[in-house]
Amino acid sequence: MELWADLRQGPVGRGQFDQTLGPGGSLTIENDVVYEQGTAVGKHMLVRSGADVEGLLPFVGVLSWLVVDFEDWSMIPLENLVAACDGSGTKVAARITDPLAAPGAAFALQRGVDALIVAPGTATEEAARIAVEQRAEAMAPSEVEQVSSDQVELRPFVVEEISGGHIGDRVCVDLIQRLASDEGGLVGSSATALFHLHGETTASTFVPARPFRLNAGPVHGYILMSDGKTKYLSELKAGDEVAVVSSDGAVRAVAIGRLKIERRPHVLLSLSANGVDKATVFLQQAETVRLMTGAGPVAVTELEVGATVRGVASLGGRHIGKRIGSSVVEK
Repeated sequence: MELWADLRQGPVGRGQFDQTLGPGGSLTIENDVVYEQGTAVGKHMLVRSGADVEGLLPFVGVLSWLVVDFEDWSMIPLENLVAACDGSGTKVAARITDPLAAPGAAFALQRGVDALIVAPGTATEEAARIAVEQRAEAMAPSEVEQVSSDQVELRPFVVEEISGGHIGDRVCVDLIQRLASDEGGLVGSSATALFHLHGETTASTFVPARPFRLNAGPVHGYILMSDGKTKYLSELKAGDEVAVVSSDGAVRAVAIGRLKIERRPHVLLSLSANGVDKATVFLQQAETVRLMTGAGPVAVTELEVGATVRGVASLGGRHIGKRIGSSVVEK
């Protein structure tokens, strides 16, 4: 994502910009046409309503840039424009005047605009520079080889040992979307392996379904996030996006709406894949907590030694949730 200086609002200071827009700049606007060295490269529009956005659509796929100002800042028309230009070859540059607008524009529809236009030497410029850096980090290749943006490889793990009677602070992760009957999250006690925890989409004899809930285990545990990093359950907060995984390994991002932490009894499962990749997971000792198997979800209270569940192996060592190349031993 580029950062442009708006010369219509003042001269450039000491900061470095990818483009300068306005009189004497690398880009100029005449009669709402954007020029670069005398060549028309884009269309400018002052957006006052949805009709103005629709007026830009004929230029999508034709011009290199759509440059938009807003009479009153609004995310909806910007998102509509970003969606329309996605994959077309036409880029969107948006002028922002409020620092709070920078992250919204930078990550609109998880894609964002292609350039932020700011008045030089303002707080908005500073916020925009931070958003540019955050966008670059977010668009970097995934740090987990097994976790792409939309798929993980689930493999079988054999339960080698089960022990109960462990009291811990259990974290329920309540999401803002409903889970499908074969969806859940990936949780565990180490980055060696994370296990496919079923969402509470199935009612039990005494408890109704909670199709938005992941009963993820005690506070020390890991959960896989939508960006391929892990977080401790104790670190989670509303708005964080976790990786929701289906039985075929498909991944989608869903935001957390609420966390519910209560002291509950837990079971400790020790598992391995082919006798290696040994790992453990603590889960609440309740019939509503289930792990996914090749035949579907099974309650942890019904698991026996020798049973097979599914998970993701060899996620590598972590530091603050990020994969690192140095050796990390977790037991």
